[in-house]
Amino acid sequence: MTTTDTQGATLPKMEGGDAPLPLVNDVRLVGSLIKQPFMKDTRGGEKMASFMLKVTRVYYKANERREDRAYVPVVAFRALAAQVEPLGKDSVVSVSGYLRTWSQDDGKSYRWQVQSDSLEVLERREPARDAGRVPSSEEAAV
Repeated sequence: MTTTDTQGATLPKMEGGDAPLPLVNDVRLVGSLIKQPFMKDTRGGEKMASFMLKVTRVYYKANERREDRAYVPVVAFRALAAQVEPLGKDSVVSVSGYLRTWSQDDGKSYRWQVQSDSLEVLERREPARDAGRVPSSEEAAV
């Protein structure tokens, strides 16, 4: 017996059982904004925010701690866009959503981004803090 998805594609089976592996497009990230979100209104009059998240993975190689960073483009609409609008650089957010891809006009290169379904602000930085201010002595010591 073969299991298929809603488009009729055959689903792979889990090893040692008959249950099919689900084909899931689910992304969850926790990262910091690299700059203030770019805001605009869509043609339909909805708010849209696009921003780049810096996510870090810590690992050890030869007993040495190393970090690997990735920069992930994220887009948010409506209430989620309004939620990130007041955030500044280095604000930390948790994003859940799905991966969207599309090809460029040449059909040879592709772009991708995470479209957020939910968003939680974990640490808020105000945009005014971004604008070239000098850090206090307490902040400089950290």
